[in-house]
Amino acid sequence: MPKIPLYNQGQAGSVRLATGSLGPRAGSEFEAPGRAFASLGESVTNIATQFGMAEKKAETLRVSNEAISTYGKDADDLVTNPKSRTVSGFDIESGEFRSKALSDIDARGDLTSSQKDLVKQNLTRTLDRKFSIGRAAVFNKQQAERTEIMNQGIESLISDSANKQLRPTVINDIQGLIDASKEQGLAINYDLNGVEFEIAKRDALADTTSNAIGLSELETRRDAILNGEGEYEKYDADKRQTLASKYSARINYLTGAAVAEADAKASDFKTQVAATGDDAGAREISQLYRSLGQFSKAEAFESDVLVGKKVFNTFDAIKFSPPEKVNQALRDALAIVRDPKASLGERAENLEVYKQLKTKVDAMRQAVDDDAVGYIEGIENRSLSVSERIEKQRMLGVEENDIVPFSMSEFKEFKTSLETDDPIFAMQEMDAFFKKYGESALPAAMRNGMTYPQNIAFANKEKPRAIDLLASTQIEDSVIRDKLKEKNIKETDIEAEVNEELSDWSKSVIGGTSGGMLSRMGGPARYNAVMETEMAVGKLAKLYVTRGMSIGDAKKAAANLVTGRYVFKEFNDTTIRIPAGAEREATQITNFLQERLDDAEYLKGTVFFQPGGKEATEKEMSQYIKEISSMGGWVTMPNDTGVYLVDQTGNKVIKRVPVDGKMVEQPVVVNFVDIIGQIEASKTYGIGEEELTGAARGKKIMQELRLQ
Repeated sequence: MPKIPLYNQGQAGSVRLATGSLGPRAGSEFEAPGRAFASLGESVTNIATQFGMAEKKAETLRVSNEAISTYGKDADDLVTNPKSRTVSGFDIESGEFRSKALSDIDARGDLTSSQKDLVKQNLTRTLDRKFSIGRAAVFNKQQAERTEIMNQGIESLISDSANKQLRPTVINDIQGLIDASKEQGLAINYDLNGVEFEIAKRDALADTTSNAIGLSELETRRDAILNGEGEYEKYDADKRQTLASKYSARINYLTGAAVAEADAKASDFKTQVAATGDDAGAREISQLYRSLGQFSKAEAFESDVLVGKKVFNTFDAIKFSPPEKVNQALRDALAIVRDPKASLGERAENLEVYKQLKTKVDAMRQAVDDDAVGYIEGIENRSLSVSERIEKQRMLGVEENDIVPFSMSEFKEFKTSLETDDPIFAMQEMDAFFKKYGESALPAAMRNGMTYPQNIAFANKEKPRAIDLLASTQIEDSVIRDKLKEKNIKETDIEAEVNEELSDWSKSVIGGTSGGMLSRMGGPARYNAVMETEMAVGKLAKLYVTRGMSIGDAKKAAANLVTGRYVFKEFNDTTIRIPAGAEREATQITNFLQERLDDAEYLKGTVFFQPGGKEATEKEMSQYIKEISSMGGWVTMPNDTGVYLVDQTGNKVIKRVPVDGKMVEQPVVVNFVDIIGQIEASKTYGIGEEELTGAARGKKIMQELRLQ
């Protein structure tokens, strides 16, 4: 900092001179005026000179600091981001910068030569210091780049060493780079030992990622490393452990996760074969097992695929076949198992074929029993028409009486609607359902859970009381019971009256008198039909009584939904029902059936009898026919289309007829259509030669009565 002139050093109101103080008043010793004035002039000149020198020095210092600040910042930028990549280049670049900066100082007109020299001197020291740092930075950067390039070169050569034939040459080249690095003072990442270890690690990685090297070879190489054998002798225990760990990881994978993955693939593949029969791709999985050293699993997989394909192909050929063909396929599969000429392997495989095929067949049979249409459409993987459904069931050998035109899911939806919808809508739904699925739908629906009230209502769908019957099912029994109590009427009285009103119908269903219901002729299904019908009709009668009807009127109105559709006739101890539409012919039908029952020659030529499983003697046959005539009878078939003959024990009487060249046992059945046909024929042509024409006429009548 410039020195403050003397005239202003701490003086406020006066100036201290060399001779003393000049104040407002002179002291008593004040000299003569001439001398005083001379001394004063000399002092003023000296002070002015000192002031000018201080000012010049301060300005020089300011300019110097300004130059250092301005050019120093630009010099820092040059040091940080030089254009040159070499020290010599940086020296040229920094020299040019220095020359320009000094030239800029020389060009200034506000400084004296001495000031310029001083500013350039200060600036030069600052720039030299910065450029020396920059020169070192450029050199270090060069060294870092050279080091990185050298490392990359060595790493590239290490990669080339994967070719073991070229490896000796590559190692020599790497050694040359290492030596050159030392000469240049480069701190590279490798020495020869490190390079060899890196190559060894890469060899291990190549081994453990190759599917061509099996489990056994991997274990051998791992053990050689751990034991320090051959080329691994030069490594210490830690390095050997590092190399061996790569093999161990691969070995663990192959014996654990890889096997599990292979097992999963094999399982999925076997499922595919079982579902489609397609075994394309089996070889790849088998080879995968073998590459993992799982030879027994490979053989088991191959066997499973072979079995799965055989099972698929065999089942595919019988999936729509009758029981006899299905059973034959099972027998054929078992035949090889029992064949002593077949090898043990063949027999074992075919035993598995038989077991799996048997499982599929059992599942098929259960599925057909539970939901035939669901099974068929599941196999076909599409929706079928009603006619296709029926035809497929016939192919499966389903009995005609058991054929179902709808799937169980379709029926369940229908049944749910019947139970919850308004009775009028429910009646419409029944009509639409049975029109859609045809004549076999009603008995199928009854077999699968359609209720007796619903069945009775549908059979009387044109009658208003049918709607009442459906409505009664939606009323709680307790509600009806309470209303009857209010009227002081016993439920049992109404039930007894209804059962009596239904007695002829009940006998016709059961096959005999009420006494026979629980004995010789009362089968469980027929007995249940009677009980369910009595309950349904009884509930409707009770409902009518709560609405004001007498018991007598109520029982007739309710029971008429069942009895009103028939005419009832008795034979010995049995009662048959004849459709009400054939009431005019009822007596003639009865006479016709009685004549057949009394005609010993007809019975003898028709009935097939084998007591104890042996052919009957003439005496046994004669006795059996007498018992049929005196104690047997006719029972109406469930579909009301005719009657079948029963003997004195209530069992169906059997006949034998040829079917497709074989004698087949069938019940003795007489259809109402045939009886009416013969009646019509006898009126016009006389019984005998024109029976066929009469049968056609009878069929037409029955169709008109909606019995077929």
